[in-house]
Amino acid sequence: AEAGELCVAPGDTVHVGQLLIRGEEKRTKEETQPIAALGQVIVRTWYAGEAALPLRETRYRETGRAAVASRVSLFDWEWPIADAPSFEDQRIEIERLPVGGLFLPIEINRETRRETESVEIEVPRESLAERLVPHQTEIRFFGQ
Repeated sequence: AEAGELCVAPGDTVHVGQLLIRGEEKRTKEETQPIAALGQVIVRTWYAGEAALPLRETRYRETGRAAVASRVSLFDWEWPIADAPSFEDQRIEIERLPVGGLFLPIEINRETRRETESVEIEVPRESLAERLVPHQTEIRFFGQ
């Protein structure tokens, strides 16, 4: 402290908001005088954090089964051409094929439904560490 009274000793652990240098000086044994506190503070900080990611992940893959449905559309009206079954788990691709021109915007909508199934995979621990902390110094795994 260059001006003011130290409230903590060098090496003490302090917390956020704690007063380090009080802005007063003693004039006599009983009397103090307010002044502007002035000094240098050098700190070393640390922090700890926790994060959790699952060790298993669900991914979807195609089974090879597919169905194609088609319909003709004009503005908000639609007429089915060919119907196809839906699968419990599926990925849908839609193609819009224009047939008419500017004044008659007729198009054929082809919907390809591809069956998918969910697969549980184990995530490599190195991949988890990269996801948790981009610039890590040390990652420790506890338990399963």
